[in-house]
Order: sequence, then C-alpha cells, then structure tokens
Amino acid sequence: MHCKGECRELSLAQAAGFWFFLIWAITASVSAAPDYRFDTISLEHGLSQSSVFGLAEDPSGHLWVATEQGLDRFDGFSVETLRYQPGSARSLTHSGVRAVLTDPNGSLWAGTWNGLNRIDPTDLSVRQISVPPPFDQQPFGVQPDGLGRVCENRVLVLTRESLWWLNLDDEDETLKPLIAMETDPALLPQSWQAFDGQTAWLANARTLWRLHCDSMQLVLVERFNDVTELEPERSRSRLAFLPDGRLLWASEDGLRLVDPASDSSHSVPVESPDPWRDQAPLAVHVDDQSRPWALLPNALVAIEVNNPGRWTAAAEWSQALPEYINHRLESARSGDGLTWLGGTFGVGVVEGPGLRVRLLEHDPARPDSLPPTLGRVGYRILADRFGVLWIGANLGGLARYVPEQHRFSWLPPPHERTGRIVRGVTEVSDGQQSWLWVGYDDAGIQVLARDDGGRFVSTATFRAHAGSPEALPSNRIVAMAREPGTQRVWVLGNDWLAWHAPDPAGGSFNPVTVPDAFREAGGRALAFSHDRRYLLVTTGRGLWRLPLEQASGPLQVVLQQSDADFYPVTQLADDTIAIGCRQGLLLLDPDTGQRRTLSLGVDQPGSPARFVFSLAEAANGDLWLGTHGGGLVRIAAEHLALDDPPLQRWTTEQGLADNTVYAILEDPAGCFWISGNRGLSQLCPDWDSPRNFSLHDGLQAYEFNGRVADIGPSGRFYFGGINGVNSFWPERIVDHPQPPAVRMTGLAIEGQPVEHGTWAQPLRLRHDQNEVTIDYLGLHSMAPNRVRYAHRLLGLESDWVDAGTARRARYPALPHGDYRFELRAANPDGVWSEPQVLFEATIRRPPWRTLPAYLGYILVLMAGMAVLAWSVRQRRLRLEALVSQRTRELAERSETVS
Repeated sequence: MHCKGECRELSLAQAAGFWFFLIWAITASVSAAPDYRFDTISLEHGLSQSSVFGLAEDPSGHLWVATEQGLDRFDGFSVETLRYQPGSARSLTHSGVRAVLTDPNGSLWAGTWNGLNRIDPTDLSVRQISVPPPFDQQPFGVQPDGLGRVCENRVLVLTRESLWWLNLDDEDETLKPLIAMETDPALLPQSWQAFDGQTAWLANARTLWRLHCDSMQLVLVERFNDVTELEPERSRSRLAFLPDGRLLWASEDGLRLVDPASDSSHSVPVESPDPWRDQAPLAVHVDDQSRPWALLPNALVAIEVNNPGRWTAAAEWSQALPEYINHRLESARSGDGLTWLGGTFGVGVVEGPGLRVRLLEHDPARPDSLPPTLGRVGYRILADRFGVLWIGANLGGLARYVPEQHRFSWLPPPHERTGRIVRGVTEVSDGQQSWLWVGYDDAGIQVLARDDGGRFVSTATFRAHAGSPEALPSNRIVAMAREPGTQRVWVLGNDWLAWHAPDPAGGSFNPVTVPDAFREAGGRALAFSHDRRYLLVTTGRGLWRLPLEQASGPLQVVLQQSDADFYPVTQLADDTIAIGCRQGLLLLDPDTGQRRTLSLGVDQPGSPARFVFSLAEAANGDLWLGTHGGGLVRIAAEHLALDDPPLQRWTTEQGLADNTVYAILEDPAGCFWISGNRGLSQLCPDWDSPRNFSLHDGLQAYEFNGRVADIGPSGRFYFGGINGVNSFWPERIVDHPQPPAVRMTGLAIEGQPVEHGTWAQPLRLRHDQNEVTIDYLGLHSMAPNRVRYAHRLLGLESDWVDAGTARRARYPALPHGDYRFELRAANPDGVWSEPQVLFEATIRRPPWRTLPAYLGYILVLMAGMAVLAWSVRQRRLRLEALVSQRTRELAERSETVS
C-alpha cells in the first residue's frame, strides 16, 4: 500500500478494514492524475518577452499578448510584434506594454509606459493618442496601468497618478482627465464596474466613487481612513455586481454591499464569518455562472449569492498574500465548461458541486504543467472564442489549455520505468463511492478512488508478498473483471486465479484452486455467464468454468484443444459460448457440446484476418469481432447460425485507425468504441466511416492492449494501454462546433509581395503578371497545425482542391480572365467553414489579343486583300494588253506575208 510521505508494502493480512481505509484515503491520497496539461509558448516560439501583463482577442480571432518588450499578435503559428521605433509616430509610444483592451469597434488599445495607442488589427497600423497640455510636457506622459470599458462607448485609462477617459466616437481621440492630477494617490480608484449604461462605479480599498456617464462627472460616495500618507492601493478587483444588481465592495473595512438603486448609495457592512472575521477581502469577482468569489490573504472563498455573509472555503494556503500589491481576481470558462479563476494567488479550476477550487502549480519535472510566475504578479487568464484557455505568467511566458486535448482523461501508471503496461481494468461501486482497479503487466494492482471533484486518486497498491497467503500470487496480471451485481473483483494471472471482495474484517485476495493443465496453458481472458452462475476462463488450450457459489474452486474444464490458442470468451444471448482464437471464431453449445469454427471468409490458416482477438455482442444481438490484422468484423444476429455467414468488415481502407482491434465496447447510443495500435476509433451504424482519436485528444498512447476495456457502473468507459488508462463518458465526446476563421496572410504577384492594403479590392493585372501566390490561414486555437483546407480558383477550376494542411496556393502562367479565389477550412473535428472569397483579380489580355489589335488585323487583312485584288487586276490588264499586242503583231505579220 502506498502511503503519503513514504512508500512501503504491506501484506493484505495487515490491511484490516481495507475498504473503509479506501474511503478515508480519498482525503489523504498520495497522488492525483495530472489531468490538466498545458502547452507553453515563450521566446523560442517568437514571444517578445516572457512577462505577460495582459491578454486580448481581436475580432478575427488573433491573440494579443502585452509584454515588457512589445505587443505580440499570435495566430497559432507565428508571432508578430509591435514595438516603439524612435522617430516614428506610427509605432507604439513605448515597447513596454502594461495593458491591452479590445473595443466594440474592433480596435485594439495598448497602454504602455509612455502613453496610449490604438491599433487597427487588420493592417497593424498604430495611432498614438495625444494628451492635452500641460500633461504632454511630462517626461513620460501618461503611463496606463489599466484599461476598461465604461458607459458603452468610452475607454477608461487608469494610471498611478490620475484617471483619464476617451470617447470612442470622437474623431480627435484625445485623452481627457477624469480626476485631478493633484489628487492624493491613496484615494485614486483602481477598480471599476459598469452598471446600467448611465452610471459606472469605481473604487479602491478606501474610497467608492460614482461616475455619471452623461456628464462624465466622478462623485465621491464614500471614504474610509482620513490619513493621507497611505501607500497607494493597486487592486483591480475591488467591485463586483451580484445577479440581483447589488454591488460588492472589497474595502479595507471588510466586505460591503451597495444598492445602486437607493438614494443614498452608501454601503452597508457584510459580517465576515469565522474563521475569516479578521481578514478584509483583497478582491471580489462574479464569474459567468453568477457565482461570487472573494480573495482573502489566506484563502479563496465562495460567497452565497442570497446571503453574502455566508462563505465557503474554496482553496486555502499557509503563506498570506501581501496586502498592497496589484491584486486581481478574474475568471474564464473553457470550452469543456470548466470555470477557471486566476490572479495574484495563482490559477485554480472549480471542481465538483461543492465549489472546491483546485490550485495548480508549476512542476519542473513536467513540461506540460503550469508555467512558473512571480508570486506578487500571479497570472492573467483569457478564454477565446474557440474555448481555449490562455494563461499569461510573469517570466513564465504563455500557456494554453485545450479542452479537446482532455476529451479522454488520462490515468498515468504509478511507476516511471516499470509496470506501465495495463493488462486489466474494472470499476467497482457501492452506489455512493467508485473505485477503479488497474492491473499491470508486472507491478500488481493499483486502486484509485474518485473524489468530490471527479478526479481519480490513488489509494492503494496490491502486490505479491512473500509469506502471505492472502496477497497476490504474483505481480503479473493477465485480466480483471467485476462480478455483475457485486463488488467482487476477479483477477487472472498467467497460472493463477483469485478474487477480492470488500470485507470489514480485513481485505484479502482469495486464491482459486486450479489444475496443472490450467497452469501449463496460461490464462487468457475472463467472462461471466448470462445467468451469473459461472465464471468463464480461457487459457491457451482450453475453456474452464467456475461456479460462483464455489468461489474457491476447483475450476471445471469445459473444452480442451491443444492447437486452439484461445483468447476472448463471451456468452451470447442464446447461451452459445463464443471464443476467439487464431483459427477464427469458435461457437460452442454448452448443453450439447457441439462446436463449429467460422473462418471469417479467410481460407489461409493462421492469417491475421482470421485471428479473433476481441468480442462484443451488441444490444441487437449482432456479434462484433476484433481481429489481429483483419480489422473489425460484424456478423448479424440472424446469420450466426450459418457456417459461412456474410460479413461486414472495416479496415484502414474504410477509415479504421488500425487493422488490429484490441477491445470493443458499445455505448448507449449504439455506437462502438474500438482500441488498437493507432489510437481509439468510434463507429456508429449509420456512419460512412469511423472517427479516429489520437494523442491530440488526450490518449495515453497510440497503443492499447488486448481486451483491456470496461464499462463501469457509473457509465464511464475505460481503455488500458501501454502508458496507463483512458476514461471518458461517450456522450461527452462531441465535435468542436466552431470552424476556423479564414483569412489571407500574404499575396505575391510574379514573386513580388503585394501590400496588405490592396488585397480587399479586385486587382487588375497585366498579361505578364500571371503568376499568383496566395498564403492563407484558418485561425483556430484548438490545434492550428491540424486545420485542413480546401480551395478553388474560379475562372480556372470549378472543383475544390483538397490542400490538406498546406497554407499556400500557387498558380503559375494563368491565362487572361477573371479569377476569384475561394477558401474554406475545417477544424480537427472536420467541421468546415463556409467558403469565403479572399482574392479577386482580372488578368488583362496581352496587347496583341485586344480588340484594337484585332481591328488592326482586320484592316491589314482587308488592305492586303485590296492590294492583292489590285495586283491581280493589274496583272490581268497587263496580260490582256500583252495578248492584244501579240494579236496585232500576228495580224500585221500575216498581212505582210500576204
């Protein structure tokens, strides 16, 4: 048994009250599955600097990252950085970016150490926002620490010395002071909350302000502590609206409530419950599920909506957070429905109905863990339109949590170097608590319990123990099965069989008496009869059964065949026993002993297409067979009585991930889940081809193991492989609904780049500008490198060209004509976007093929014909004259002779 703090083995005889211990061990577990994994993006990927101060998403789906060395735009492949360029009014006012915000018009606002900037995300043009005199004469101008939207069309700019605002509808885009520069910095509000479009609220720990949107007048509503020599307060999360419209204020006097609809608007105190009576909240926040949260120096608490005086500890820590730093408390909801909380305390995820928050930490031994950050800065979080969660760390770069990479929960093996291969898995439940039993190739059995957050927590390990008859006979597990209707677990080894059941007097394994013939042949698989009276066991050369009323044995032989090489076994609805073997499918009548073997349409003995490695009877009576090289086979129930039944077969040619099928499970929707050497496949009867899942979906590895699968009492599916277990609920495996957002990223004519500003308009090109290269992108943060594309150039082709994952189309030597380039993209789940026109152009005819040229050709031809006709006529006239002359000469000569 593994214990917290140390690891030592105990005999099962010493494990008194083992099942009661399992329940207790849930709260004192040794390890939890690393079920939240992150991709890290940092300097080696193009990020300008590893300290992230802000995150935003623009309308096209790009992620913007504010760092100390620039403003980065990330498209999933590359990073483009905007920086300060000396002498340029079209660059950022400073490379150090402290805050970033997207407004309703699609523009991006960046607050730097030396002013405010507006960026057009379409062409990356920058406009520096001016400051009215005399503030423009200050050495560093305005240094925004925070940006926010208030009063619908206004941007609020918070600095360390003052408060500014800007009207998005004003053409001059000039900052206007909202509060005097000489105001005591200790009184400056640092948090804001919009109310109803007409009023906004601002606060710090000591002051509460109301902002009237029509006049942009800021009125001090309430103030604590008259001492002016106080350290300025920087918390950004002092205010939060409850669902009923009341305002929570985290003041230095404690949590307070404000009713904006009342005439006085003065706050009333909320009595803090024990044990937090002496702790003033540092920040408050209401998430998108309308749940209020408060950040305390030593805890994160959930606040009851209807009774703000009732708090529940969500997470706690020992070292108190410092009071006067830039505390933030923010939330985001990822695409899998998880609520994430982030801020100066770290990052946590809400788990289970009890609103417990699991705090995540950086683990140097795990590259896929949360990146490190400076404790006084904490993390920034943002969920984008695709449901991907982005986490910005200080000096730790950027992290990405992709829900689709967690479709299949991964339960890793307990050992790094040995015992990683899973040979058996089964779930046991007492109706309230669930346990998962995992048997390994050479490391015994691990038991995991499900906690309130839904995570599996390792609670015990069973192994062989010398001198203990109640322990496992050996650490090598071949198969495991849960006895239907009970909590008894059966475990098969190579030459032994044992069972374990909950026993308050002491948990132990009970061996079954097995004959020498069983030991010599080697155990293969377990199954139970339909009437739950017998356990069926196959060995390499036989079929055995054990009456469950006589659990200690001995085993009874049912069938022995020296050349059989039996593997899976199951009893069909008509009581026929089906056994998979190298020669095909053996069907045995248990009453008469008659048997017959189906060769699955393969005449060659020993063919992989004939080797039945897994079996599953469907709810409709069809029999599904997994072969060791011939794919998946279905035999309809009405054809099982035939000696040569018609088969339906799926292989890699029909889209199956692999031709080796290790295990088959049917889900409640009538679809089948198939494991193999190339991941998992899902096949529904009305589908044209299977759907395949890979490492990108969270699989433990590509390779799974033979017959290692189970459907637990909870309805959860389990598949074991060479690197642990994957678990999931089939109904939760759904396609990502959102297709990529397509756009053009580059255009070249005759190899020369074309400026971005000209792309939107149809181009008119010369006849010799007929080589066109188009770069494009489908923005989708789920898995950018797995986005597929199809395009066509209307005017040249009418059918779509499957471009795979290529992001460039090149068209050399285009003839003259009108062209329109259309693109569509599919996310990794095969959800396609609508076709979008990215490029239009007209390639003009060459000069010698224009209308004037043709008119000239006609004129020249006509002139030539006229000249030819004139020449012919002249020749005829000359010939006629010559004939006339010769005639006269002959006549004259005749007269002379006469």
